[in-house]
Amino acid sequence: MDIYINILKIDNFRKDIYELEQFTSIIKKNLELSNNNANKQYKSVFCVWLLTFKDYFIKQLYKNNIIAIVINLFKKCRVEKILRVSLNIIKNIMHIDDCFEIIVDNNIIQTMTVLQYDKWRDNDIYDTIVQLLNKLDQKGNFERYCHELSNGKLKWSVLHTEKFWLENVMQFEKDEFKAIQQLADIIKLYAHNIIQKSETGESKEEIDAVTVAVACFDIGEFARLYPNGKKICQKFKIKENIMILIATKDRDIVREALLCAQKIMLNNWQSISNSK
Repeated sequence: MDIYINILKIDNFRKDIYELEQFTSIIKKNLELSNNNANKQYKSVFCVWLLTFKDYFIKQLYKNNIIAIVINLFKKCRVEKILRVSLNIIKNIMHIDDCFEIIVDNNIIQTMTVLQYDKWRDNDIYDTIVQLLNKLDQKGNFERYCHELSNGKLKWSVLHTEKFWLENVMQFEKDEFKAIQQLADIIKLYAHNIIQKSETGESKEEIDAVTVAVACFDIGEFARLYPNGKKICQKFKIKENIMILIATKDRDIVREALLCAQKIMLNNWQSISNSK
């Protein structure tokens, strides 16, 4: 590993080393949690760090699942020198959307928050954790929401709660309500699939049912909390497609579609909700 480290320190040779098949295999093997050799783990994670100063290599590391392996090691490891280098890797990769998604999905914010209160001999670890937590906070929940939405697949999380919408509803007017249009498109496509299936017995494109249910919830919260939210929903002709969703057999979609329809159509939703 020392040879790899020394060569990777030279920018012109990094691509040649990375393209060696045995290099990625060795790195992956050394970074496995089952590997109890902390020295090999440290040298391997150091090699990864040397590669993360170029976006090209970050994307290759992501593609080869090495970023995910490093993040997993970071969550479990408590060896200071490994943590220090892993933190610097996270700092270098978080501007890449795919890598940021791994950081969020693995709840690295919580891991760092816990580590922040541990005692470290190396003060750089604490300083780096504070710096990264600030950057992750600045990235913001709305950016995370838009990233998830752009992938076309939604899942229940803190990004799809009343608290999130109370804090971020005004953000959704950005780019002429682009995010609301994307939610409307998800619902529209699923509604058209229902119609097509009833007419021909086939549907053009399958959409994840959880994604549709979450989209219904989000649209309902937007209609309820954004000033003139109901008029914006009317502009995108959301209500018509929501009513079609109520006829589907998926219980979760039906429940969320019904709630969404009520929020769009009723002005006194809050009082009705509180009286239940």
